[in-house]
Amino acid sequence: MAASPLTYQWWFNDTALDPVANPSAAQGRLSLTNVTLGNAGPITWWSATPAAPSKSRTATLDVDPQFTKMNEGPVATDRVLSWSGHFGDYDGDGLMDLVVTGYHQTTGKNTRLYHNEGEGRFTAVTSGPWENLTDRVVFGAWADTDNDGDLDLLLSVNEALAPIYMRNEGGGEFSRLPVDQNWFQPPVSLAGQSGNPAWGDLDNDGLLDGILQGPSTFPFRNLGNGPVQRAEQDPDVRPC
Repeated sequence: MAASPLTYQWWFNDTALDPVANPSAAQGRLSLTNVTLGNAGPITWWSATPAAPSKSRTATLDVDPQFTKMNEGPVATDRVLSWSGHFGDYDGDGLMDLVVTGYHQTTGKNTRLYHNEGEGRFTAVTSGPWENLTDRVVFGAWADTDNDGDLDLLLSVNEALAPIYMRNEGGGEFSRLPVDQNWFQPPVSLAGQSGNPAWGDLDNDGLLDGILQGPSTFPFRNLGNGPVQRAEQDPDVRPC
């Protein structure tokens, strides 16, 4: 005679969970999504065969309240076409600021920089190049590329355009400097490099080198020899 199959029923706060709303409530493993503080509490399950019902020990589901959804402030209320977000403490106050990049197919003031004021509050930065940044930005990467103690920002844009370099001047101010073919010697076109940029010290000289991803991947060496951190292609690090 074949053994009778086990049946399961999960309970929360002495109430049986609805297997129609959550099919795993009638399975051996319970799966919960979009967990909130209201889901914290005791959880038990019953397993049963026709001859031997049994109840599990009670477990307690703890929900970490560290994160809460913010519904106020410009980060939550600005209605822009956005592509990605990148955190970085650009002013060294110990709080992570946020740049939200735009949409690669649509122009407009979609790329925004938000300064972290603490306690979950952000303000939009509207000075300098952030006042009217309408480029079709895709991704960004923060890094202290000139070793002056603050974070600069490289932004990749739509395939038809060249990337954007935002040099941090300190005091919360940025300068927009061109990223053009002269970043490389011999010159190469950077149009089309619309993927994720990244920084890393490829040659262990204490200067962060860069990578621009696109149809090709372009590593470039930071020589630290000018206000725009002009880079020269390393003969040992060639475009892929």
